[in-house]
Amino acid sequence: MSYHVDIGSTSVKLFLPSGTFVYNNREGSTSKDILSCLEELLEANHVQLSDHITVSSSANGGIRVVLFSYSESLSGHVARSTILLSGCNIIAEHTLIDQLSNHTLALTDKVVIAVGTLFGVSDLQLIWVKSILSSLIGHQFNESNIILCAHIPEPSLICPCVTILPPLLTERLHANSSHLSNCLQQLYLSDLIDKKNILPVSIYLQQEIHPTPSVVGAGYNSLLCGSVPYLIGSLDSVWFDIGGATTDIYYPRLSISEQESSNLAGPPGNRHVLVSIGFHHSRSSTIKIATASPWYYDFVDFYNLKSSDAFSDLTSDIVALCILVAIFNACRDAQLSFPYPLNFDRISSFIVTGGGAHLIDKDQRKIVELYVRMRLDIDIMFTFDLEYYCLRVGHELL
Repeated sequence: MSYHVDIGSTSVKLFLPSGTFVYNNREGSTSKDILSCLEELLEANHVQLSDHITVSSSANGGIRVVLFSYSESLSGHVARSTILLSGCNIIAEHTLIDQLSNHTLALTDKVVIAVGTLFGVSDLQLIWVKSILSSLIGHQFNESNIILCAHIPEPSLICPCVTILPPLLTERLHANSSHLSNCLQQLYLSDLIDKKNILPVSIYLQQEIHPTPSVVGAGYNSLLCGSVPYLIGSLDSVWFDIGGATTDIYYPRLSISEQESSNLAGPPGNRHVLVSIGFHHSRSSTIKIATASPWYYDFVDFYNLKSSDAFSDLTSDIVALCILVAIFNACRDAQLSFPYPLNFDRISSFIVTGGGAHLIDKDQRKIVELYVRMRLDIDIMFTFDLEYYCLRVGHELL
């Protein structure tokens, strides 16, 4: 029997082979509470440690990364996708060091610099790299927190503490991102274990813990490639993963114009992180963003007409706001800044996953679906029950 455990910011979930899941709420818990939650779930569902159990976690929200890329549409695109699908969050993206503010740099955990191909770097590109490194060090940014993805013929020319990885593009401009992906995933998990102290879970299960965004991203990319026959309609879907602290949007290249898609290297899926949208830790910021949106009071009227209870700040209502903020800001209101614009004329389904997807009942789901269709004037399908399959496929690929 195969099971999957996902440790989120508000709960520990156990996905069963049937595709359903059970969970233990762990709000405000310590590391001991996390392990206790898991032990209770396993015992209550008769799961043995000898069973096949995979584990992922998104309890900490990710590492903050600043990206410098010599070419936004080539190495920049591969770097961006790799960083996001490894579980990290991009807080700034530039081509010139002068564009980076001291305030942003103070919030930065890692800087990724992407330039060139396996052929190497030109003299001009090398000058560009040195100027960025010199400025970062001049701003007293720790050299050990810099990752350079480039083929440097003489590494001694680069600061000794900088991590140098292979370039993100091959000679044929195909993606070569596995080294950066592995590096960032390990950083994500080290940061997670340090801050949330979930190492006892890994020891108890004798399993490596993977970043949830990496697992979901791998599963989503596999679906986009059409390699999962039992999931129909995934090739033209956008996924909204609603968590307690953040909301992730996974979207395919199919939603990008054919001209742009044909020139892109890297994985077929993209991830966009909404760090202020979530139903628990980001509750207040979600309400603030929603109430400032042009659709909010119209939705309140619509919601109250369809429900016997007035709109409130109950968790299930906050989840509804998370979904609407993510969808409307990504679509008609266009308040989200995507590297490549979404073309929702080519999207036929919205798939909602994460803890939030399971905290609203069928009636509330129907209200959200009806309002989105009415507001956007589109006939689009909603699905709320595919998280287990995406996690299962993702873990098989990692």
